[in-house]
Amino acid sequence: MKERLVQARLLPVRGTPGCGKTVLMNLLHAYILKHFPSALVKVQHSWPPRESGPTLEECLQKLDPGFPRPNTITFLLFDEGQDSYSDDILWNAFFKEVSYAGSYRQYRVVLFCSYGSPSSRLRSYHIGARDDARISLRPREGSIGILLKRSEFDEVVSLYERKLNLNPDLLDLIFDWTVGHVGAVIKMLHVISYQRVPDTRRGVQLTVEAFHAENPTHKLVQALAGGAFERGLPKVMELSAQPDVVALFRNLLKNGAIDMNENAADEAIRKCHRHGWIHADRTANGAITRYVFPSPLHTMAISWRLEPTNDMPHFPSLFDLAIAAISEFKPSQLHIPLHRASPQSTDKPSKPQYQDEFYRSVFSVTFGNVCLSAEFTSAREARVAGCIDFFIPAVKWGIELTREGNQLNEHSSRFTNSGAYEAWLNSGDMNDYILLDCCTSIPSKQFPEIQNLFHVVFQDGYKKVDVYDNMTKLVKGSIVLLENHQ
Repeated sequence: MKERLVQARLLPVRGTPGCGKTVLMNLLHAYILKHFPSALVKVQHSWPPRESGPTLEECLQKLDPGFPRPNTITFLLFDEGQDSYSDDILWNAFFKEVSYAGSYRQYRVVLFCSYGSPSSRLRSYHIGARDDARISLRPREGSIGILLKRSEFDEVVSLYERKLNLNPDLLDLIFDWTVGHVGAVIKMLHVISYQRVPDTRRGVQLTVEAFHAENPTHKLVQALAGGAFERGLPKVMELSAQPDVVALFRNLLKNGAIDMNENAADEAIRKCHRHGWIHADRTANGAITRYVFPSPLHTMAISWRLEPTNDMPHFPSLFDLAIAAISEFKPSQLHIPLHRASPQSTDKPSKPQYQDEFYRSVFSVTFGNVCLSAEFTSAREARVAGCIDFFIPAVKWGIELTREGNQLNEHSSRFTNSGAYEAWLNSGDMNDYILLDCCTSIPSKQFPEIQNLFHVVFQDGYKKVDVYDNMTKLVKGSIVLLENHQ
C-alpha cells in the first residue's frame, strides 16, 4: 500500500454503494498520518459543481489553504469522487498534471468512486492511472480489491457487535453469498443476530438448516431491506418507471454478465452503473468491460424486485412448467463449464451446471418471470440442506434442483410440517413446489415419503430425457433435446 501511494499519484478506488469505501478512506487517512508523518492529508467529502461558481484554484485552496504546495507531499482524499467526473477543468488541468508528475508533482490524489470513469472525452486522462494503481471490488493481478478476503471476513464476524455462534458451514454460506461485500456481510449478520437468541446464549451454534428455517427466501429478501446493503439496490418505484433498466436486469440475470466495449454501452447500462446497481470491471481484453451485479446477494434481491410481466404463458400445473423448461435444455450446455459453475472437475454436470441450464430454460418459457435464490446465484454446491432455487411469483411456485439423488432426504425435509418451508407453504405465499433430481441413470431406490419428487434422467449424451416419479414410475418419456432452441 505504501508503495502504491508514493508511485501511483492518481489512485482511483471504485466500488458499489455499501462496500466500505468511506470506512476505507478513513482508515487510509490514519495510515498516511502514521507512515508519512511529514506529509499533509486533506479530505474532500464531495466535489462541488462549478458551472458558475468559484474557479478551480479557489476550490482547491478551500480544500488545501496552502495550494499549491511545491515542496510538501500532500494527499488529497476524495469521498464521492464520482462527483468530480463532470468537472473538465479539474481533470484536464489538475488531475492530469498530478498523474504525469507535472506542475503538481507533490500531490497524491485518491478518488473513492461508486462507479467507473469520467466522460468519454476525458477518458484519455483517466487512463493515466496504471492498471496496478486501480483498486476495484475484485482484485486484479498485481492489484488489490475492496471485497473482504476470507480472513478479513472472519475477523469482521468475530468483532460483530452482537453475540454470534455460527456453524462453519453457515459462515461459508454467508461468505459465498456476499463474496466479502461489506454492506452485504453486515446486513446478513444483522439479520442473523436477532434470530434464535436463546439458543445462542446457551452456546448452540446456528446451522445452515436453522438459518433456512428462519429465513425462507421471500422473508430473507424482506429482511435485507435498509442499511448500507439497500443503497446498492434500485427502489421498486424506480424500476416501474424505467422499463429499459428492467430489461437490462432481466438480461443480466439470464446471462450472469454483459461484456461490451465501454463506449458502446447504452443509456440503461450507464444509468445502472452510475447508481452503483451494477459493477464494471475490465476484462483481459482491455477494450471490453464486463458488467455484473456486485454479489450473489444483490443478484437475488434484484430478481425479487422485478414485477412479474403480464405475458407469462399459462401452464396447467408446476409439473407442466417443469417439463416445458426441461424440453428447452441444450445438450451442449451440459458438456461445457458455465459462467456460474464451480471450478471443480467432474465427469458429470455439477448441480450449479444443471441449475444454470434450467434457469436459462425456465427464464425463456416464463418470459423472465422467475426469482432466484442466493444459493443459485453463488453457484454453491450445497453440502447441507439448501433452499428453493427458483420461484415463479406470478403463480407462487417453488422449484428446487438436486443432482444424482444427493441429499434427497435433507431437501424433502424442508417441506414437512417441521421443515424450513412450513410457514411459506401454510401462509399461501408459496402455492406449490417441485423437487427435480437431475441424474444420468434411473435411481434404484424409491422415495415414497418424498412428495413432489421427480427424477430427470438424461440419456444418450444428454440428447434424451425421461422423467420418473418418486416411485421410479415413468411419467414422461422420450423428451428429445435439441440445440436450436431460441
